[in-house]
Amino acid sequence: MSPRPSRVTPNELGVDWPHAPISDPVAEIARLLVLNLLGAIGDRSVREIATITGVDRATIGTLLRGMSWPDIATLAKLEIGLGRQLWPVDAALVKVVEPIDGEDVFLHEPYVRGQFLPRRSPYAE
Repeated sequence: MSPRPSRVTPNELGVDWPHAPISDPVAEIARLLVLNLLGAIGDRSVREIATITGVDRATIGTLLRGMSWPDIATLAKLEIGLGRQLWPVDAALVKVVEPIDGEDVFLHEPYVRGQFLPRRSPYAE
């Protein structure tokens, strides 16, 4: 069996991680998740968060630096341990910063051959 190919990390898809928006909608959700995690951590240390959540501190560190994609088990442990939702509430409305063909693109739209099909915001007037 050949090794799984490596994939680009969230911080490689943007600049000034995690402070600047990212045009890739999946990486943007990862960025928003990290901002929520930073808010939940507050003044506490990564070591303390690791103890509270049962998530290895190295895993938390690589997540915070955008050097890995969190799996669902890690996300669940963090949310349960911190007692806070970390997944972005409006994840389904994360727009691509650079629209396709001049149209806003939303994550919950049909996905075809590497692109989200254009659709206007459900909140647009």
